[in-house]
Amino acid sequence: MVKWLVSSPLIGLLQERGEGQWLIPHLSVDARWEPNLPVDYSEVKKVWFKVMSANPEYELFVEKSPPNMVRFPKLRECFQNSISIVNNRNPYANCASILYSMHKKTLDEVKQRQRILHKLAEQWVLRSQLLLQLKDTFKLPQCTYEEFCANPKSLLPLLSLSKTQRESVQVDTLVQVKDYPLQGIVNQNERQIGLLNEQDVKIINEVLQSELSLLDAFGYKIIS
Repeated sequence: MVKWLVSSPLIGLLQERGEGQWLIPHLSVDARWEPNLPVDYSEVKKVWFKVMSANPEYELFVEKSPPNMVRFPKLRECFQNSISIVNNRNPYANCASILYSMHKKTLDEVKQRQRILHKLAEQWVLRSQLLLQLKDTFKLPQCTYEEFCANPKSLLPLLSLSKTQRESVQVDTLVQVKDYPLQGIVNQNERQIGLLNEQDVKIINEVLQSELSLLDAFGYKIIS
């Protein structure tokens, strides 16, 4: 989604991956998911605005640091002209993607694999609950990974972009995602969910079974 957006010459990244947390030492510590982590917001504004000022060719900058969801209200106060959107992904595909990208060394260790998947499913639930709370509290628009892949252009009106900004996005652009070859927007869910075995799905279901309303809020269902 981000790489697709920055095909526009008017839209840039605060940081090479669009995660401004890595520009601020106290936003990129191990405890960055802690809601009560002390944050110097004046420093955040100073550093982020410095990046913006150094790149005047961009009218908009993307910030997508996942841990900053826990401090969204404060950041919204700091950047009152910002545009925000809620984005989520199918929990099974999300767990599989993280398992195979960040835990490759444990894939063949059955008990460790199960522990990791259980934790990843719990993290998906916690973060999805937070996303839903932010969506309801701040009346934020929502576009899931699946909705974006099905129709990338549907994202543009949700971002309240100007006509010039919308038209500057190269809608047919090819993007480089992880170690995949350059390609158009492709939904990778089926391929990634296919990496999960029956026991993997069972472990994830143990966590999701009590979160049916949360799943439904994003249009997801339990895999039997």
